Amino acid sequence: MQRYEAVIRWPIVAAAILPLIVVPETGNWLGIVVGILSWLVFLIDFVVHERRLVHYLRTAFGKFDLVVVILTAPWFLIPGLQPGRFVVLLRLARLARLIVATAGTRRLFERLGRVAGVALG
Repeated sequence: MQRYEAVIRWPIVAAAILPLIVVPETGNWLGIVVGILSWLVFLIDFVVHERRLVHYLRTAFGKFDLVVVILTAPWFLIPGLQPGRFVVLLRLARLARLIVATAGTRRLFERLGRVAGVALG
């Protein structure tokens, strides 16, 4: 699992941040591709954890991952379903999953927080 975590770390970072920049619901092909690929990264991560870890879905991380995968699915592809304002919150849930998931990422965000604090000061 350590090797998997090292490999999947950067795709998860990209999948969490890219949809905040390129909005999938705009209807352009790049946004749609980014939306689908970012969701697939989280889906693959969930499936790998579920298959490799015993009783993963019974843990808080497992439940949180399942909720993130279901709620951030590319619902915008279904005709007639327009994304609500909660889509931004769901994308932020992906970022929360990222922060909680890895110690290295937590250190990165702590450092970025310090840099932002110094910059604001």
